Amino acid sequence: TPTGTLAVDFKRIDQYGKTVKLSDYKGKLVILDFWGTWCIPCRQTHPHLKELYSQYKAKGLEIVAVANEKTKDPEKARSGWLAAIQKDDVNWVHVLNKESVDNQDIVKDYAITSFPTKLLLDKNGKILMRVTGGLNDEMDVLIKSILDN
Repeated sequence: TPTGTLAVDFKRIDQYGKTVKLSDYKGKLVILDFWGTWCIPCRQTHPHLKELYSQYKAKGLEIVAVANEKTKDPEKARSGWLAAIQKDDVNWVHVLNKESVDNQDIVKDYAITSFPTKLLLDKNGKILMRVTGGLNDEMDVLIKSILDN
């Protein structure tokens, strides 16, 4: 999914047991964060994401985090995931990539090959930017230019 294309919609159960769809967040600027509890560099971006979130949530920023867990055991994946969310105190929208076998593979849909990868989606769900590895200033600058006006 290159920049300029429409983000692929998906539906999942969030950390609170509520059904969420990516398309529910149309009208907001969305950071789509692909991470995993096992991924140290992913979790190292959490403090910065928390800063962005507290700064821009009221102005229309949402973060939707898609966790790709290594274990095949759904119960283990879910409990480890929930524990990491709580430990890192990251209170935005969280979903698991492979919640059940019949579900779409969101990681595959977005051709994610390394973690973390973050995509910035505009208010219409179009991909504005794709960042692999740690956070970079460019995404911050873009968010600021869109929401600080």
